[in-house]
Amino acid sequence: MKKILIPICLLIAAVAAVPFVNGMVAEKLAYQMADNVNQMYAQTGSDLRFSIDDYDRGMLDSRIRWQIDFGSMASVYPVKNIVFTERATHGFFGVESQTDLLENPWFADWVENSQKGQNPLKITTRYPAFGPITSRITLTPFTVDTPKKTLNINAMEMTVSIEKDFSRMSYTGTWEGMSQDEDNRLGSVTFDADLTRVTDVIWAGKGRASLAQFKASENNAPIDVSDVTMDFELTTADGKENKANKTMDMEMGVRVGSVTMNKAVHKNWMLRVGIGAMDIKAYEALVTLYSRVVNEALAQAAAPGFDADGADRIMKNALTGSTPQLIAALEKMLKKDFHIRIPELDITLPRGRITGNFHLGLKKDMTIAQFLPLMMRPSHALKIFTLKSDASVPTAMLAGNPNLTVPILPGMATGLFVVDGASASHKAETRDGKLYINGSEVTLP
Repeated sequence: MKKILIPICLLIAAVAAVPFVNGMVAEKLAYQMADNVNQMYAQTGSDLRFSIDDYDRGMLDSRIRWQIDFGSMASVYPVKNIVFTERATHGFFGVESQTDLLENPWFADWVENSQKGQNPLKITTRYPAFGPITSRITLTPFTVDTPKKTLNINAMEMTVSIEKDFSRMSYTGTWEGMSQDEDNRLGSVTFDADLTRVTDVIWAGKGRASLAQFKASENNAPIDVSDVTMDFELTTADGKENKANKTMDMEMGVRVGSVTMNKAVHKNWMLRVGIGAMDIKAYEALVTLYSRVVNEALAQAAAPGFDADGADRIMKNALTGSTPQLIAALEKMLKKDFHIRIPELDITLPRGRITGNFHLGLKKDMTIAQFLPLMMRPSHALKIFTLKSDASVPTAMLAGNPNLTVPILPGMATGLFVVDGASASHKAETRDGKLYINGSEVTLP
């Protein structure tokens, strides 16, 4: 009998210890994630910091107090830091916590006095034994009184998922918008993204956001924008996380269903822009340098005795003084195959429709100094750049600009644009070291 009871008792004890063990794992994970986040921000040159002030772990639950210190960015935000309090429950399959901001006096006063003690913000986080950490953030509707009118903030829900090793992050959410009255409102917003960490600065992946409507009426100049979508995609050389990757590609797009201004309706606007073959190390160096310059300027601006005008002056002086370093960092991105592009442009205006695409790339590695001779010898551009462009515009837009429709360079059979009734077209490309405009070779001086 004893031989049977002993293993049963051991099994019961082991099962009973699971919540405690999960609590220990969650504590270790919390400190590890704080280190990962701080390392990531440090790599960008930012002095923003996450810190865990207190981690009181018990047998079946824990209480955690942590904060975000904005560092030099505190001169931009109305507060220097935000304190978070988590109350975590240890379970058999992981840990679940509830987080609030009530230890921040400004937030606690706002909840008590403006929201009648009802906290509209709720944050629930799951730290599972296996799989990513998931946080669900919800915001119930509330109002904010302004000097003119009451602002109604509608409900929001957002879910964030992060791998424990910080290698991947995704989020998705919806916000029902806000309104002041029927003529001033922001409609529903949806957003999502799935990102993979390539370096501490660069995250590859896709994201998307949409806005149902934006209406504003100020000084008898109403504007109504509806059906807006924005998306982005960042890929590395082989499309996945790989420390050997040397270049990356970034593309962003915006589509607007309709825009109404001064009773004029514009529909179906579309613009996509991209940058390709960017050197990853050069991009990281540029971001880090710019962030460091901005943060140092903000730290000076936060010093006692500086007003808003003084802070603005410090920022301008800092950027001006760092121009040589910023140019040097930018110069390292000018590698062979680096290019900028507009793969799609489609805008309809009262005078007609504008469509087009554009691609300008480098044929070899360049420095800023190597571009200077182009001012004297434009023909050297054919040894440096590849070009391809295609556009169509309303003829009415070219009125008053005759140089756009007549030959201005040797070899041009047409102007930059060829008029055909109500529209005018343009095509340009480089082939075999030569420039062709609207099908005819053009000789550059």
